[in-house]
Formats: sequence, C-alpha cells, structure tokens
Amino acid sequence: MKESTTSPISPTIIYAGIETLVVYSVSQDELDALERGSPSSLYLTFSLTLASIFVSFLVVLLTTPIASDRTFYIFVIICSVTFISSLVLFLLWSRSYGDNKLIIDRIKQRLPEGKAVQQIERYIDSSFDAHDSDSHEKTQL
Repeated sequence: MKESTTSPISPTIIYAGIETLVVYSVSQDELDALERGSPSSLYLTFSLTLASIFVSFLVVLLTTPIASDRTFYIFVIICSVTFISSLVLFLLWSRSYGDNKLIIDRIKQRLPEGKAVQQIERYIDSSFDAHDSDSHEKTQL
C-alpha cells in the first residue's frame, strides 16, 4: 500500500498590531457592578411611559365633561398615581444615571497622569516582514 506524503497548505496570517495597549486591574466587586448594569434605563423608560399616561388622562379630565362622579374620581386617581410614580422614577433615574461611568472613571484613575507606561517587548518570529511600511505584517506558518 502506498502512503501519500502531501503537505498541508499553510494559511496566510495577517497581523494588525496595536501601538499601545493599556491594561487596568479590576476588582471582583467592580466587575460584578459592571455586569449587573445600571437600572437607570428602566427607570427612565417607565417614567416616560407613566408621564404619557398622566398627560393622556389629564387631557381627558380637562377637555371632557364627565357626568359620573365615580368615573371622575377614577380618572383623578389614575392621574395622581401616574404623575407621582413618573416623578419618583424620574428622580431615581437622575440619581442613578452615570453609576457605571463612576466605576469606569475610578478604574481609569488608577493609571496616574504622566507616568511612563511599562512596555513589554514581544519576541517576534523572524518570518515577519520587518520592512513592511504599514502596520500589517504577513507570515506563513
């Protein structure tokens, strides 16, 4: 039986390097807080939804004569509840808006201004084209 000796085709690898890479240390608490995310977008969504419901019922109260007292009181209660809920959710949104930004800013402040960045030299295989003028380097495996 004959054995064929075929060589596998070597793929072309294109490497686009980065000029500078800054690595930050992140604690588990910070990572968990970023993973949870901020509920502020939900606060704003519900606040705006309740505000539009409030405006709709308020327009009905101001423009339509309601004969039944019971119906009038229901509309007033709905207006009051949606207005107060919308206001509370809007205040919660404005208070919690930017919590993730504060965490990210705290992480970024760990790199002091003007401090020299420690450079790590990489041993690059001699098969990389060192004379390539752009940032793309090619090699064969």
